Amino acid sequence: MCLPISEIIRWDFHRNILAAHDVGHVETFCYSAGQRTDRLAEQLRADAGHWRDIAGLDDGAAASLVRDDAIDVLVDLAGHTTGNRLDVFARRPSPVQVGWIGYCATTGLAAMDFVLADATVVPDGEVGLFTERVWRLPAQYLCFAPPDTDIPINVPERDAGAPVTFGSFNNMAKVNDEALALWAQILKQAPGTRLVFKAKQIGAQPDALPSLLERFAAHGVEADRLIPEGASPRQEFLADYNRIDIALDPFPFSGGATTAEALWMGVPVVTMKSGRWAGRVSEALLGAVGLDQWVADDAGAYRYLALQLAALGPRPLDHRAQLRQQVKVSSLCDGPGFTRSLEEAYREMWREWCEKT
Repeated sequence: MCLPISEIIRWDFHRNILAAHDVGHVETFCYSAGQRTDRLAEQLRADAGHWRDIAGLDDGAAASLVRDDAIDVLVDLAGHTTGNRLDVFARRPSPVQVGWIGYCATTGLAAMDFVLADATVVPDGEVGLFTERVWRLPAQYLCFAPPDTDIPINVPERDAGAPVTFGSFNNMAKVNDEALALWAQILKQAPGTRLVFKAKQIGAQPDALPSLLERFAAHGVEADRLIPEGASPRQEFLADYNRIDIALDPFPFSGGATTAEALWMGVPVVTMKSGRWAGRVSEALLGAVGLDQWVADDAGAYRYLALQLAALGPRPLDHRAQLRQQVKVSSLCDGPGFTRSLEEAYREMWREWCEKT
């Protein structure tokens, strides 16, 4: 089995899977198409059975390497995102080829046999939208690896009447006018509340902050209700959730890793049902933790849910700790269990191929 790793993939959803593979029955080859060299990348390299750097190889040479390694099931983690190597898959270097994690839609490639999903992100009525065969895993299609360094839940005691803080740590590209307008309504209907808006674009792009403030001002939200911040190191980024009481999920493109991280830090995430895979990832993650009550059916329900949570006041430390424990023991963080179901999917795909040849 092969897992092409690109630096654009959120490592949180793969880090506890490679190490959990049954080495007696599964041999893993990772083909790295990125340049990432940090500690997480080194951990993946250590957990892989074999590691191949293909960033400097053209598509033909990379495909030849996969063939030489006699890969049975080749898994793509990038789809049509930046830096992808779909042209390698188009050359069909492996009998069975699968898309997973990095792309929330069909690749459109005839050479891609399957796409791994679940019943939430791809319901029955949408399988016809894929050129690949949709293969649903028995639970959710993602598995979250908690941080490998201790990020304590550590919030100061606050009075019940203290201001409630909403938060969005998502890429600004996901925050369209419709989502921003709804967030503005929530802030206006919950006096005294604030919104921490943390995104890499703030500070990195000169017009990002003025544009954000202007967009909220157009809906009657004063600048002092907003706390805009730029990127920060991962530990600091996660610790910043200790300042947040309620996370607001963007739509129609929901969060993914940010949703899992917020839940791990004990912060509720309000999301909305969507008509597309890209908007259902948070719903799938919340469902895996048993928190479907935070999935709103529409904008009105989303606003009501956010205001209802805000009315409870600042989120106390014990509630945050209970939520982390709930996440920890859920299927979302069950690396070994998830990996067994993944391996069974690969075996069944391989059996089907063998029966057809």
